[in-house]
Amino acid sequence: MLLYWMPYLQLSYTHRGPREYRIGNAIFFEDSPANWTSIVQRPRPQHLEIHRDFPAVESHEHGDPLFGTLIRSDDEKWLTDHVDESVAVLYFLGDDFRQGRPAECFAYHRLSLDPATAQVSDLVGYWTKHGYLMESSGHLVLYPPLAVRGNQRAYRIKTDPDENKDLLRRFLADPHDRLVVAVRQYFRTQFTDTFTSPLAEDYALHCGAIEAALDLDALKPGVSERFVESLAGIYGKYDYFETFFLGLYISRSLFVHGVSSKQADASQSKEAEAYRLFRQARCKISLMRQLTRDVICEKLGRKKDPFGFTPHESALPLLATVLHSTDTWNKTRSLLTKAKAADQITAISAEEFKAVEELAYQINNYFDWQCVTEGVEQKQVLKALCSCAIIIGRLTNSTGEVYEQSDRLGKAADSANANDIESWVFDDPWHDVWLQDGNRLAAIQRIARGLAKSFDKHHLVPWR
Repeated sequence: MLLYWMPYLQLSYTHRGPREYRIGNAIFFEDSPANWTSIVQRPRPQHLEIHRDFPAVESHEHGDPLFGTLIRSDDEKWLTDHVDESVAVLYFLGDDFRQGRPAECFAYHRLSLDPATAQVSDLVGYWTKHGYLMESSGHLVLYPPLAVRGNQRAYRIKTDPDENKDLLRRFLADPHDRLVVAVRQYFRTQFTDTFTSPLAEDYALHCGAIEAALDLDALKPGVSERFVESLAGIYGKYDYFETFFLGLYISRSLFVHGVSSKQADASQSKEAEAYRLFRQARCKISLMRQLTRDVICEKLGRKKDPFGFTPHESALPLLATVLHSTDTWNKTRSLLTKAKAADQITAISAEEFKAVEELAYQINNYFDWQCVTEGVEQKQVLKALCSCAIIIGRLTNSTGEVYEQSDRLGKAADSANANDIESWVFDDPWHDVWLQDGNRLAAIQRIARGLAKSFDKHHLVPWR
């Protein structure tokens, strides 16, 4: 009987439903002594207990034996051919757009069990790409990869969303379906170990997954242009978006095909500029994870919002944050650090102030200091904070709770007291301020809050 064993993964099952999940022709079920007896019809092999959980803190004892998940199929040839796609689909069905579980948790081993013999030997064998490895289990202990630590809670599979139903249907009909291929490539980008999966390889796989999901024919000319055009059709043609998409495709081409040294030095070409932008962009690991997953869900027929709102799991906010934060900081610095900035802003008309309101909106929704690609001088941030404090003092006539918090922040900025500013950020007195057209006070408060967060060294306070 052919089985695959996933030592680091336990699945969450419904109370009343079957304690198994069918994905294509693969059946995932609980690794328990009872299932070994009733389903596998043999005792659980003793040698599996060489796989141990992490030992307790300050303990010299081995951790407990790991009981994970088993995979079987009535069609063993199908399972041999498509176990990797099956595991990738399982991963995607339980994936969360914010932060997924490391792919190391989904490691699997092939167990080839002879039904005619009972397992009495202490020998343990594992199939590899290069052959069969045999080892005595008497003194062998294997611990999980470090990425597994803290990620061993039961994995919850979600089969109700429309996109997940479509994925299961497609996989059962054709394991080589383009969206199944996209899911498999997406899954392969989720290893935390940079040796197992280097970043350049991850970006190439992300690009390949998006290309498969978009159903782009790579044999036809102009594939990079169609790649960029298709993504711009989903996310819009905002500043830098199309350049970033082209940079992603160039990154994939460089990884797969390479380039001559002369071409690499052609720094004035559109492709070179796009590649530079892609390389300089911050937070790409998180962005590419969300972007790839979002495109796959979009093409799997994710349910549209009846009011036309952007889905909460959309990659658009993070994409805009990554690509626009540097420009937003430059505009803010130009506005608030020039001579007599507070006087000029206080005196501008309502129509002119709309540019300040737009800046406050960008800081509130699409800005993060981690995504600013150029060096930020602390004295410039402090000067901008002082300007905000002066403007708020005038708007409030130097009275009230808002003024008190503004005065506290302004004095800390004026004395360059980073600890006091960080303390102000932790208190976060303006976290619930809403932006409204014509409300100058709210706009300046939001800008000041965004500026002060540059002193949140450990990123403990959420932006929104």
